[in-house]
Amino acid sequence: MSNSMPNVLVLTIDKIDFENVVKNMKNDWNYQCEYQVNEEKKLTSYVFEYSNLTFVCSEFNSRFPDDLHSEIIESRYGENMENIYNRHQSFWIVSIAECTETDLRIVYMMFTRVIMSIISGNKECIIYDTRSKVAVESYVYLSMYNNMKICWEQNKTFFPTDFYVNICIEEINGINSGYTIGFEIFNDYEIVIDEEDISANELRIIMKYIIGNVISRQDKIGNGDTFPIPLNGQYEDAISKRFKCEKLSKDALAIVF
Repeated sequence: MSNSMPNVLVLTIDKIDFENVVKNMKNDWNYQCEYQVNEEKKLTSYVFEYSNLTFVCSEFNSRFPDDLHSEIIESRYGENMENIYNRHQSFWIVSIAECTETDLRIVYMMFTRVIMSIISGNKECIIYDTRSKVAVESYVYLSMYNNMKICWEQNKTFFPTDFYVNICIEEINGINSGYTIGFEIFNDYEIVIDEEDISANELRIIMKYIIGNVISRQDKIGNGDTFPIPLNGQYEDAISKRFKCEKLSKDALAIVF
């Protein structure tokens, strides 16, 4: 299950005080975070248990070494992304080192709570998911806080799926195509809808519908499965067919309707 574990970067301008993270965990999720600190020459790591997950939060006092500029400027989740990226002076890597939880929805829900506790009060930072390649500005990420809080109080499972599954839409000669990055974590395969004469918005609605159903029901789709999709205000049957996707360089599921 380790290959399914979430992993994000937090690019920051202002330094994050981990004691504030501990306070946020207590105030927001009623969890007393007890952590160990490991200090090295170029980084400081904080290790703690949250439920049956072992978190490692590593702080680097430098800019992130790889170039994420294209992902940042193409993001739909923020208004000041490029400015923050150009000015960021430190970054965190937040990951799960050990996990005995078998329900991925719970894993990602707990992970999202921790990220919210880390970025709470930090107005200028970017959260970048290394699997989906989705970049989210802190205020957008925290806009999901009330939903997270309500579900926590009602003991329901919720996490912002859009931040972990990237829906990519391309338009060539007036024809739209779409594919996912990160969906294989929850479904074994990414999905592709290729060269359909429908709007980008409708294509996105269809893909979000499929993703939402799979994750909420924990009912994966595979080769040859038939299922309903919303189309033109109604529901029509679609079928999935496995194929070698050159764009993703791996097998994926083509959704045909």
